[in-house]
Amino acid sequence: MKKEQPYLTTITTTTETIKNRKYNPKFGDDKVCECGHPYYRHFDSYEQMDPVGCKYCQCYEFKEDDGTKVTVLFPGGFKPMHQGHLNLIQEYTQKHKVEKIKILVGPKERDGITQADALLLADIFMDRLYNKEKVTIEPSKYPSPVLTAFKEVENAKDPCNFTLATSKKGKDYERAHDFFTKHQKGEKYYDLLSHNVNVVKIDIDMTPIKYRDRTDEYNETPISSTVLRQDVVNKDFVNFKTNYPYENINLIVQIWTELIILENNRTKD
Repeated sequence: MKKEQPYLTTITTTTETIKNRKYNPKFGDDKVCECGHPYYRHFDSYEQMDPVGCKYCQCYEFKEDDGTKVTVLFPGGFKPMHQGHLNLIQEYTQKHKVEKIKILVGPKERDGITQADALLLADIFMDRLYNKEKVTIEPSKYPSPVLTAFKEVENAKDPCNFTLATSKKGKDYERAHDFFTKHQKGEKYYDLLSHNVNVVKIDIDMTPIKYRDRTDEYNETPISSTVLRQDVVNKDFVNFKTNYPYENINLIVQIWTELIILENNRTKD
């Protein structure tokens, strides 16, 4: 018996080939997508069931949930987190199949911000997250947080699935793709995995966030922790705010205050 697919498709050929997706009434309205929402909610009931994407989240295409749960590993320096980090974490918390997100904070000090400082600041940020109970923040156990992610997978004993956090666009994609590839059958690290431990891919379709309304040469460039720290060194709150374009001003002021205290302590010493 032929398995019903989530979309009925027709092919239109003019100067180019266009694949038209349509609602399939035989698929099952209550089947659940990887985003955690039912099939029928991915269509507009007021517009002849056009495939508009999920009404509850940013999921554009229905992909049926297979029941597997995944732990997301997010290694980095995070000294401190900026809007790009926060948005990526938030997107993963909203994925139905994501059970846990482990943020692995590297040990290297950056402009006076230590690992302990970064952990404290990350805790402040996590309070504003939806589904924050999925997130844990841990110090990297090795000099490199990426190495810590590799060891986390290789030391796992219970059946589980891992992915390395990344968006589909941006410089970290190649790192995550390499992490995935090297743990597949026949590849370099596959034999180090315990039985029923797998590495999978869950990429987030998110464009890197660029600076807006800065007063310097970094306007329209991707948001960066390096630039953020320079704002702190310069005690430039106007530009500092641009590192968090979607955050509440009270949270921004709280982070700014913590960072200025650290900067004053650093220069005093």
